[in-house]
Amino acid sequence: MTETKVNDINNKEVIKSVPPDETNTNTDGSSAAANNDFEYKILINNEKITLNTDKYGASLVDKLQGHGIHIQQNGDMIILSGSGGKGKACGGRLLVNTKGGQLTKTGPVVVERRGSSKSPLEGSGSNSTEDTSSIALSEMNYGNVETETLGEHYIRARDIVLDATDTITLRANQVVIDSADYRIGAGNIEESSDTKSETVTSQKNSEVKEDVERQYDTRATKVTVGSGSISRKIRGDLKLWVAGVADMQFQGKTVGVPLVTNRTAGLNIGVNGVGSSGAFVLKTKDLVEFKATKDITFESTAGKFELTALGASKIDATGGLDIKAAGDMDIETQGKLTVKATADFKVTAAKIYLN
Repeated sequence: MTETKVNDINNKEVIKSVPPDETNTNTDGSSAAANNDFEYKILINNEKITLNTDKYGASLVDKLQGHGIHIQQNGDMIILSGSGGKGKACGGRLLVNTKGGQLTKTGPVVVERRGSSKSPLEGSGSNSTEDTSSIALSEMNYGNVETETLGEHYIRARDIVLDATDTITLRANQVVIDSADYRIGAGNIEESSDTKSETVTSQKNSEVKEDVERQYDTRATKVTVGSGSISRKIRGDLKLWVAGVADMQFQGKTVGVPLVTNRTAGLNIGVNGVGSSGAFVLKTKDLVEFKATKDITFESTAGKFELTALGASKIDATGGLDIKAAGDMDIETQGKLTVKATADFKVTAAKIYLN
């Protein structure tokens, strides 16, 4: 048999590698043979697109920018859009138009949107490709929209605007508003509740043209309890009508910083108008009674002092009684006049006339 180069090589001993062949060090349990097994097939190939498959899945992509559809063996489906390119500002989008609507059922969804000043929603655009003030999502719905979340629905934004041409309704078992500054501007506000509680830890300021409170229930009561002072300044008139009785108690104590600096009297009423508007009139259908543990003083600095009674009247002073007049004094009675003294009876005058 003729010796050939092939026979000569086949008869030689196989050279062993030094160091020995590398071993599979993968931690996922795959074998070295499986790692070396690679599949790549090109099904469609032209100057623009390619459709190929490999051991990871299948891909239909654009040759220039790589955008397309990727179907992977692990169940993932990737849709990747391009950048538009060649000055096409409207390129690189995913457009979906379904005539019969959409039905989507999915697991957890994470969406990240980035607004761009070059977006068609922003007009001609600018040099910036990402702007937090640009529109990241614009949605138009012709009909009703209903969203139901079986859990917590959390919305966070720099500014949130709810713009309704008709009505905004908040319906919940409890509504909590936590804000550093809360403002309401409305032409008409109506509130209806069974019970209302309000806590103001600092100052409450109200400016209104007319304030009306109505209580039609005979059990209704308005109570003001405070440890400070109450001050009211009224430029107009004050009218008070009470169907029941009134009980006013003034203790004259000083609590905290006093609002009234002149504290010589526990109750000080001043009527300081001119003419009839400076008069003080007290009318009662029954008894008028003044009681004091100390002095009672009636003083008129410019006018006269009159006491008129239809019934029997009495002045009783246990400590003495002085009656003085700078002018004439007349004592007239249609009945008898009795003067009784247990001690001396003195009459001093320039002349004494007895008729």
